[in-house]
Amino acid sequence: MNRYWSTLIEPICDLVQPKSIAEIGAAAGLNTKSILEYCQRVGAHAHVIDPEPIGNHDEIRRLIDTVATVYETTSHAALPGIKSEIYIVDGDHNWFTVYHDMRLIEANFDPRAESMPIIIAHDVGWPYARRDMYYAADRVPAEYRQPYARMGIRYGCAGLVENGGYNHKHDNALTEGGPRNGVLTAIEDFVEGSSIDWTLTTFATFHGLGVLHAPNHMDQGLRRELEDLLHVSRSARALLEAVEVERVHLLTELVENYRNLGGRPGPRLGKLVRTLRRFAGRAG
Repeated sequence: MNRYWSTLIEPICDLVQPKSIAEIGAAAGLNTKSILEYCQRVGAHAHVIDPEPIGNHDEIRRLIDTVATVYETTSHAALPGIKSEIYIVDGDHNWFTVYHDMRLIEANFDPRAESMPIIIAHDVGWPYARRDMYYAADRVPAEYRQPYARMGIRYGCAGLVENGGYNHKHDNALTEGGPRNGVLTAIEDFVEGSSIDWTLTTFATFHGLGVLHAPNHMDQGLRRELEDLLHVSRSARALLEAVEVERVHLLTELVENYRNLGGRPGPRLGKLVRTLRRFAGRAG
């Protein structure tokens, strides 16, 4: 998510001029730090939601104490009552969690009397657009949980792979596609079932980013500026999608090569790790 900050998320924030920003899923704290620094600069407040301690917590403690409220609980427990102009969703990558995140965000607003927020969601591309992943499977009710295994994913393969693959240390749904499976499916189901005229714009790069806005429930000047910012020509969109396919092929190959090396130290492994992080969209 941090790869999108300067190119898309911060420009959206500059347009909206939010009084507060809510982030679901802080992980290593890379994007969180950018959000906190932005809030400090413009006088806004951040709501940071993650059941696990934030990475780099010591580095950003001063910012948290100054401009943020941290909720060390699930998004479903924290979201009711958190009203922000912008929500950044990058938590659990499964249908149940994301679908209900969207509904809880929407429920915080009265569309008859106030503008609807902008929702920015990560992982609307491969591998979790159409496949669930569970950080904690027991948080998902059994009736919403896909059969899963701790095995890797390979682009173009609907099932999981016995050896290697991407994210082999996570609990991934056995099969890609089908009802109630994946982040993008969750967002599409939310949009279809909502009484609000949400518009979803997606960007293919770095596992995909989705931006939701409600054109008829926002300032029309802001709407025009936002839609200009989000516009990508058909040919440019096709090119970005092709680049992302190449990136995920290389990413999977790098992950498998790293695994085959057995994590042995040395210059070759160090170079591979740095390359892997670049292709995975992580800093460092």
